[in-house]
Amino acid sequence: MKKLGVVFLCLFVLVLLQSFANAQDSSLFALPGVYVRKQVADTRAFPNRAVGLVINGEGETCTGTLVGARYVLTAAHCVYSTFEAEWATNVRFIPAVMGEGLFPYRVFKWNRIFIPRRYYERANKPDNEHASFFYDYALIELKEPAGEYLGYFGLRDVGDGSSLEGRNITITGYPGDKPFGTMWTVECPVKRNDWGTLDYYCDTFPGMSGSSIRANIDGKDVVVGVSAWGASVPDGVYAPNGGTMFNSENFQRIKSWLSGAVTDSSVMHASRERTVEVWFKNSCSKTPKLRVMGVYLDPETGLVQNALWQELPYGQTRKFFSVSAVANAFHYSAQGKEITWGADVKYSVDGKLTGFNKKVFSEDTKKYGVLVQELTCKNRE
Repeated sequence: MKKLGVVFLCLFVLVLLQSFANAQDSSLFALPGVYVRKQVADTRAFPNRAVGLVINGEGETCTGTLVGARYVLTAAHCVYSTFEAEWATNVRFIPAVMGEGLFPYRVFKWNRIFIPRRYYERANKPDNEHASFFYDYALIELKEPAGEYLGYFGLRDVGDGSSLEGRNITITGYPGDKPFGTMWTVECPVKRNDWGTLDYYCDTFPGMSGSSIRANIDGKDVVVGVSAWGASVPDGVYAPNGGTMFNSENFQRIKSWLSGAVTDSSVMHASRERTVEVWFKNSCSKTPKLRVMGVYLDPETGLVQNALWQELPYGQTRKFFSVSAVANAFHYSAQGKEITWGADVKYSVDGKLTGFNKKVFSEDTKKYGVLVQELTCKNRE
């Protein structure tokens, strides 16, 4: 890797909410391009809200993109270190981050991670270095379907890449040389190189590893690869940055992951974190249409998690979110036409104080990992 003058774009930070640029000399990692980045003003509008930070327990951040209801695409080196032969821990996906501590949506936890076996087997094998270029992509399966209400991108099989020649691509992510948590985007032409990967002069920086490479094909904004590395700039001469291309092999592998399958050419890593699935049942005939929200404190990040308002028609039972069993409790609020639930504590929701009831997990709930909260016509359950 050093011989090629290539550095991965993974951003290493000292703490969760501290900018890498403030802690290190950014000139050592500068990966300038000809086409400059522009800051995204509204991260909450689609397609921007389908892009987010990927953060792990080691304090490293990358960029991820929703490509399914429960699936986030990123770079393999963001979740697995071939130098240490270790998986990242405590992986989180935070969509549409607007700045330091400004998370318009909740933090989503991982359930499983998929990477190509060729990349996994590169660990401690310098002779397998080319795997970093061809197979540097990963899929993170979330515990909850963030893409159902945030939206997600489709993928495209680009074959040998000849159809991409001359097209413009878009790369959106969270670079470390900008204020922490600010989203930036860049567009530039793309070219397939002799290696079978993608070259481009889009201006990128550490922290944008895992950003999807998107192109407009047949009128659709689709993902055709993953931004994964940047070239050094000897004597001020620009060299192209690059990413893994979704040829037929890579496309079919990711497609199998999206269906939950693990083929022989893949490696799957599962979370061992104990969680509790929280379900709600609307048993109040006075509220044919009920809005329900759950709030809890993430014991690992210290952040209050908001599961957002969701509708629950009368007679239906539905899973709303998963909570770490370590949390011990959660709060919920429900609003109907004639009755509301929430009396224990108040939180600010959309600028208004909203009442919530508290629910403590029993030992059986923690053991079996499921809680069904029934909402009758009494506002205290």
